[in-house]
Amino acid sequence: MRTPLDRLCGLLAATALTGCPEPTNDEMVALTLADGSRFWIDKYEYPNRQGQYPERGVNQAQAEEKCAAAGKRLCTAREWRRACQGPGAGLRYGYGERLVPNICRVEVGLPGGHTSLTNAGTDPSTRGEEGGLTASGSYWDCATAEGVHDLIGNLEEWVLDADAAGGGGLEGGAWYTRKAWADCSGRYSRQPDYRLDPTQPVASAGFRCCKGPEPDEAARAADHEARLATARERASAVPYEPTDEVPLGDGRYMDRFEYPNRRGEAPTVGVTWDEARSRCAAHGKRLCGTAEWEAACSGMLGHRRPYGDVYVPAACGVDLPAPGTSGSWLACVGSTGAQDLVGSVWEWTVDAIPVEGLAPHGAGVPHEVRGGSWFSDPEKAVCRPSDGYPAVGAGEALPDLGFRCCRGPEPAPAQPEPMPGSGCTEGMVKVGDTCMDVFEHPNQPGETPRGQLDWSAAQAACAAVDKTVCAEATWVAACEGSAQRRWPTGDTFPATACNVGRGPSGGVPGEPRPADPAGTCTTPEGVHDLSGNVWEWVAAADGSGVLRGGGWDLSAGFAQCRVRATPPEAMATRELGVRCCAPLIEPGVP
Repeated sequence: MRTPLDRLCGLLAATALTGCPEPTNDEMVALTLADGSRFWIDKYEYPNRQGQYPERGVNQAQAEEKCAAAGKRLCTAREWRRACQGPGAGLRYGYGERLVPNICRVEVGLPGGHTSLTNAGTDPSTRGEEGGLTASGSYWDCATAEGVHDLIGNLEEWVLDADAAGGGGLEGGAWYTRKAWADCSGRYSRQPDYRLDPTQPVASAGFRCCKGPEPDEAARAADHEARLATARERASAVPYEPTDEVPLGDGRYMDRFEYPNRRGEAPTVGVTWDEARSRCAAHGKRLCGTAEWEAACSGMLGHRRPYGDVYVPAACGVDLPAPGTSGSWLACVGSTGAQDLVGSVWEWTVDAIPVEGLAPHGAGVPHEVRGGSWFSDPEKAVCRPSDGYPAVGAGEALPDLGFRCCRGPEPAPAQPEPMPGSGCTEGMVKVGDTCMDVFEHPNQPGETPRGQLDWSAAQAACAAVDKTVCAEATWVAACEGSAQRRWPTGDTFPATACNVGRGPSGGVPGEPRPADPAGTCTTPEGVHDLSGNVWEWVAAADGSGVLRGGGWDLSAGFAQCRVRATPPEAMATRELGVRCCAPLIEPGVP
């Protein structure tokens, strides 16, 4: 039981204050699991010292090594949740059953406007750059009745977990996690677009250590299977309805609802990619292609959601406390007539994303998933994702991941557009009524793009060469083309063509690469490196500076053309650069 003196010591983080105990790395809490086995867990996140910043930016293996060096081991997901949920397993937030605002370090805004712009260093001098992390025990009431602190928020915590083939997962949420998601359940970090390779360092992840008998592999597996079993039991056990389809054109059709394609029934979940594909094939159908799925969702106008761009609460099954049934959200329908493409449950697509680091080891080649689920927030549940990791290893089955079937020939890929005509000076290409630099500033072959630019510096850099920062609409038009390509090179992820995914997923810092006229990350019109390399400042419609394209960090939604970040205009890191534009030179006009 915490005393008033305990509270004062925690608030002041003053271990030297008279009467305050000096914390040590040995401070642990003894707990008992439901089966009667006993274990001990650190009171605070590693290094387990009240008043000190916890260590972050680690992967699972590094967390295990540090616990072992301290004579302990990494906690299992089962142990972590026991500490958080209490002896009766009934607490959702550790400190209680109901959410209490501001009691834990959660829902602190990301100054960079994007998770990939979170500083990943562990040097204490850089810890304040993201404005979110705080010292252990600073939120003194963010603790369980048994005395375990900061299980919710501050840092996500690595645990040993059998729901990933690599054996690792994250619990508790970070400082920027939404209040409703940072809880004891672990559902947030087990969403399909949150899947991580445990070998990948995570900027917002730390850990705490446990002691006790070595983890029981069977118990860990049973813990994961219980999650899947609960989700599968919720799904309706009715036959598939193959005839309720909507036309997509060119002899192609899509199921109106998620499998089993029946209004009023709960969608099938907890199936692997192969299982989903086999169920569609049994009825002469196939999994939908990603571009085909997105086109059906966005419609001819390319909306963010089936019903339009502006989020309308309750229009789709999004941001809900519990799942619903197919067709429950009558407004969640686009021009094709397909329903629930956004929200309800995530959906497998047929397309692979062969990127090392996107799926746990042994989970199979990642395949794209789309749409978000009932648990997703409005920014994640969209037709074309711009954040997160919307891909899952083919061998993984997840509680909120289902599918729908399509029929007919595979859609033809977008055809390259003709090269633009004249009207631009050397080193620029025509985009609408604007000329755009072929490369990122300084737009010189062989030179590395300039980084460390804030919005003002980006504007000054372009002005110095008698140009301006590109308008956001121009940038998007250059990247997507009239065919609305998903990436500058087309609708297939440029895993090796563009400089993306070569940073944290490989365990080493990423770097921008020099401008190369023979480079492969090029639009059909001849603009290079719009995907990855460095984020590019552009001018939004209101004149403010925003970022486009993503850097070399894979978390930038695979650096699709719609990736967007809204940092403070004073933000400047080595990932932030610019590309310049100029008015089109009309023929005969001096």
